[in-house]
Amino acid sequence: MNSPLDHPSPADGRWRVAVHTLGCKVNQYDSAVLASHLEASRYQVVEDAGSADALVLNTCTVTHRAGADAGQIVRRFRRLNPHGRVILTGCFASGYPAEAAAIAGVDAVVSNEDKGRAAQLVAELLGEDPLPAVDTFDFDAPLLNQLGHTRPFIKIQDGCNSLCSYCIIPTTRGPSRSRPAESILRQLRAIDAQGAPEVVLTGIHMGTWGRDLPDRPRLAGLLREIVEDSTTRFRVRLSSIEPMEFPRELIDLAADHPRVCNHLHIPLQSGGDGVLRAMRRPYRREDYRRLMFQLHERIPGLCAGIDVIAGFPGEDEAAFESTLRLLEEIPWAYLHVFSFSPRPGTSAAEMPNQVDPTVISRRAEVLRKLSLRRRREFYRSQLGQAAETVIERETSPLWRQGCTSNYIPVRFMGPVLPAPGSRVRARLTALSREGVLGEVIAD
Repeated sequence: MNSPLDHPSPADGRWRVAVHTLGCKVNQYDSAVLASHLEASRYQVVEDAGSADALVLNTCTVTHRAGADAGQIVRRFRRLNPHGRVILTGCFASGYPAEAAAIAGVDAVVSNEDKGRAAQLVAELLGEDPLPAVDTFDFDAPLLNQLGHTRPFIKIQDGCNSLCSYCIIPTTRGPSRSRPAESILRQLRAIDAQGAPEVVLTGIHMGTWGRDLPDRPRLAGLLREIVEDSTTRFRVRLSSIEPMEFPRELIDLAADHPRVCNHLHIPLQSGGDGVLRAMRRPYRREDYRRLMFQLHERIPGLCAGIDVIAGFPGEDEAAFESTLRLLEEIPWAYLHVFSFSPRPGTSAAEMPNQVDPTVISRRAEVLRKLSLRRRREFYRSQLGQAAETVIERETSPLWRQGCTSNYIPVRFMGPVLPAPGSRVRARLTALSREGVLGEVIAD
């Protein structure tokens, strides 16, 4: 580890820190908290790591490439800034601390449990006065680092008590923990005051929110409290929810409340019951089928995303065909396709009948092509509809990019268009290469 004394001082008196994120929305939220804490504490957070004095790399460990991806980013940073400091945190740092520390150029490794200390270590490694640790789980201030975005992520839950046989996350993030409703609401009000048109509620196992809190509240009750708060105006998007965690109240809110986006992400992983049992998933294909038809019958214009794993141990051709048949039969809009990769420390890594990598690649490609087809079919089904749309960015002086409540990317052209952050009614008029073209509907 370099000592703080051999590092040149910044010319303008403010150290520059890059916070780089790999992986899920929860990681993105944690990074935003760290960045906001640093910005509020005399540091300048920059996107260009090449101009930074320190790099905080918030890692993922979902795939076998976690270590390689982290190492590649660290090496690139060191080439651009040989005097820079590097701190690794996140799930790879938590699950495989020895491997993380062995990456050449890493100065410090911080577990998820101690992630709030990353800002402290930045100050220590740069020879500055110490900073207080920040609680990434109970952070009430608005996320300054996300305020340029139109959809800030808000972590309401962390950790997981499930023991899916392929997943290392319970080890890297610990047991399920719910953030108290009062803390969530305080932060949401602060973010609303900054003008965010949408927020995304996220967690590792979000459907279990509240089970560890006094009186055991439920996610549907929290969502109702959020959208019925008359002091806020943003719309609410839900991130991934497990298929067995959709009570009637939650479905009704998604169907009936104008502030809840008609977009859900519901992991499937496999359409073969034998594979689901080996994965230790607590539902079967028929349960999933019933839920998907129930959601689409109840929620107008629903965009449903699905996670699928290709090549889980023991997935033979019959099991893969069973997944394809289920996906052809049920309504959905897009897939997140994961190629199975054994994670050390999980029971799936030790299972017999590991699938050949070339077979996994072939199956994953079949699923991705199916996803592309279904996504275009969903976009086409929504043409002519009017949809509430958040303008996300200006892509050129004459073009704006937006996102509908049901997660369709929309492009608008014209000499006078709403500014990024605006919320408008838009009619979807035609398919484009990236999504859909639209026109703003005048009030």
